Amino acid sequence: MIDHDTRINPDWTVAQLLDLYDGHTYETKHDHPDRFICDFCAAGVAYSSTPRVAQYVTDRVLNPDHPVGQSKIREHPGKRPLTPLATYCEDCAARRLYFPCEGFNEARVFFTLEEDRTMSNPEVTDVSSADDGIPWNPRELSEKITGVPWEANAILAGDELWGPENMVAVFLSMGSGVDIRELVKWDGSLDPQVLGHARREYRAFTRKMLEKRQTRTAFRDHVRGDN
Repeated sequence: MIDHDTRINPDWTVAQLLDLYDGHTYETKHDHPDRFICDFCAAGVAYSSTPRVAQYVTDRVLNPDHPVGQSKIREHPGKRPLTPLATYCEDCAARRLYFPCEGFNEARVFFTLEEDRTMSNPEVTDVSSADDGIPWNPRELSEKITGVPWEANAILAGDELWGPENMVAVFLSMGSGVDIRELVKWDGSLDPQVLGHARREYRAFTRKMLEKRQTRTAFRDHVRGDN
């Protein structure tokens, strides 16, 4: 267990992050009153099952002008906000951060989601400070794989709030050949062979999603291998 005095950034400790979760209501960005949606597989999980849930939290985002990010800043004046950017079901959850990014203070939080959407028994299982991450640029990497400016890529960016792990998760969901953890080396350089494969996987993914009208159901079926 990570010590509660561990600092996530200069403004927040693990203990303070846990306090933001314990006993508070889970706020969903998807309009499903009876279940939450996993941001990796897009499967819906009923609150009545009291699932164990994981979230990815960071104090910096790729699109800082996003209204959700701005509202988080207003909630905690004088402090850098800790914003949850992804929520995973128990099957998709990992106790470690997928691929920590230099320049971002990031954390993994687990909690039990009660039927009334109350969060209980929170636990921080991994923390990566901005100095400890791997030197990779999520926006630039997206552009190298897709050939499209990040802001203009509706399939990836859409209207969501993004951090580095969101980029890792969405490419992992596209296909086995798009694994950023294999593409990006520890010094931040790219493996050219894996990059070429990633580009082909991305083109195949975008064709399928466009044919399916980019629905969440189509994405879920793709990840599960149902189509």
